[in-house]
Amino acid sequence: MFCPWSNYQAPLAGTGLITYQPASRFWTFQPIEGSWLLLLSSALVAVTVWLIRHRAAEPSGPATDGHSEEHRPGDVWVGY
Repeated sequence: MFCPWSNYQAPLAGTGLITYQPASRFWTFQPIEGSWLLLLSSALVAVTVWLIRHRAAEPSGPATDGHSEEHRPGDVWVGY
C-alpha cells in the first residue's frame, strides 16, 4: 500500500526494535500478566476504599453536621 506522506514521515519516525514472542509462550504469559494486573487493580481498589473511609471519618469543622455553631437551620435571626 502506498502512502504519499511516507517519504516525509520517515525521517521523523526514527527507528525501533520490535520483538515478538512465539505463539507457544501465549499460555505461559497469560497467568503472569493476569497476576500482576490483578495485583495492581486490587491495590488501587484498596487505596480508593482507604481514602474514602479516611476522608469520611474526618470532622468537617467544629460542628460535625456541617453547620456552624452560630447558624443552624431553623434558627431565627434577630438583628440588633
